[in-house]
Amino acid sequence: MDEGLEVYREPVRASSLHGDSRYDSVRLLRRNAVVTPLGAPRARIRVAALLP
Repeated sequence: MDEGLEVYREPVRASSLHGDSRYDSVRLLRRNAVVTPLGAPRARIRVAALLP
């Protein structure tokens, strides 16, 4: 996806020897969306502010 943000949440413990990471929640947010960091649940950050 061009000009967007991939948000990965809810990691699943890797069962393979390679330690591959997997997430139950993967969201693709476009430039005009807003994201809320887990560490700051009251914060709202526009995806556009995170992109070049």
